[in-house]
Amino acid sequence: GDGKTYTGTITIDGGKRSTGAETLTIQNVNFVAEGQWQSSIFAVKNTYVHNITVDGCSFTGTDAKQAYGIRLHHAYNITVKNTTGTKLYDLVYGQTAVTGLTAENVTVTDSGMGFMLPYGKNLTFRNVTLNVSGAGVGIYNYNASGAVFENCNFEGSPAVHLEQKNAANAYTLTFNGTNTFTGTENGEWLKVVGTDAQFQAVVNDTSLDMTKTSGLVARIGNVYYNRFADALAAANNKETIEVLQTIVLTENGTLDLKGATVKATENVVNAPVFRVLSDVTVTNGTVDGTPGN
Repeated sequence: GDGKTYTGTITIDGGKRSTGAETLTIQNVNFVAEGQWQSSIFAVKNTYVHNITVDGCSFTGTDAKQAYGIRLHHAYNITVKNTTGTKLYDLVYGQTAVTGLTAENVTVTDSGMGFMLPYGKNLTFRNVTLNVSGAGVGIYNYNASGAVFENCNFEGSPAVHLEQKNAANAYTLTFNGTNTFTGTENGEWLKVVGTDAQFQAVVNDTSLDMTKTSGLVARIGNVYYNRFADALAAANNKETIEVLQTIVLTENGTLDLKGATVKATENVVNAPVFRVLSDVTVTNGTVDGTPGN
């Protein structure tokens, strides 16, 4: 693009093939949206696009923030790097499955959201900066997969949002390097919604404040779970499960801790580790509680 400005839409038609070796690179273009809900790069609905790289581009939306940078359908192996966006609804919106997306050295400011990927699989965000009013990265678990965040700086409401849409699909968030995540609503930077699907967060970044998250109920070491049953299933003999909120027991029967120790964290001060609302017996383990257990 030689740094030229383009006000139209680049439309990509990948045909009816779910596999493809073709490649497309869009480089050094300054995209400027002239109309509401315009997409600067648009993958045609009901087609499949493969191996697309957007490099060194800028995307400018509208004052109302009602324009998309890149809108995708059935997309595979997408790379967005060295790119900026401003005044957008989303920089990248995946309306259907986006499998294998890498964002690197990307900055989005003064926008609604950064990346909205309801069907996102195998996602990587590296050195990405987002300053948006809505979710920085929004993911629904229509597919079972995971997302990796490394050396990112997000400010949003929340910075990262993972929501259950399919109870059968597990999803894992992994945080590497050193990240800075800020939630503009109640300080909550990570919001995990749903208790039927198996969600977990692998936190290799010790700088993250995990008390400013919601939807995670227990952890073993640096792995956090949205369901106590998953943490218990993952615990080896004599491992410690730390609960982040009171675990409510509602089913009759026996809860076998399998030799594990269940311990309260600072989130469960002056509150019970377990609240029993049924006829249940807790066996084969240790409950290390705080006052009130």
